[in-house]
Amino acid sequence: FWCYLGELMERRAACVHGRSMLAWAEVHQVTVSAKVDFFSPATGSHLGFGACALSPISAGECLLEIPLTACLTPLEVTGLPDIVDEQQKLMLTLLRELLVEAEASRWQPYLETLPSEFP
Repeated sequence: FWCYLGELMERRAACVHGRSMLAWAEVHQVTVSAKVDFFSPATGSHLGFGACALSPISAGECLLEIPLTACLTPLEVTGLPDIVDEQQKLMLTLLRELLVEAEASRWQPYLETLPSEFP
């Protein structure tokens, strides 16, 4: 029973997450095909989310279109040493969004998908 209840709660949370991400995508003008569920829970609770085809997809069909304004980009800071690369600047952006912007971050639905623990 407890295993089933845990699985049910995970699926409910995933459903809420999917609606939240779809609302976020609409606000940020991300075009999402109705043929794919991009926010379905992956098999196994530790795997996060994935994409699942809901109907047949034709070759070359556009399934997801993301404008640059909806992309999380590396932090642009002047005066950083040359050894700080783009990946590290992106990590700084994530940290700023998580720790400074927190609940007010425009990326909040996405940030909630990131793992809080690492093996």
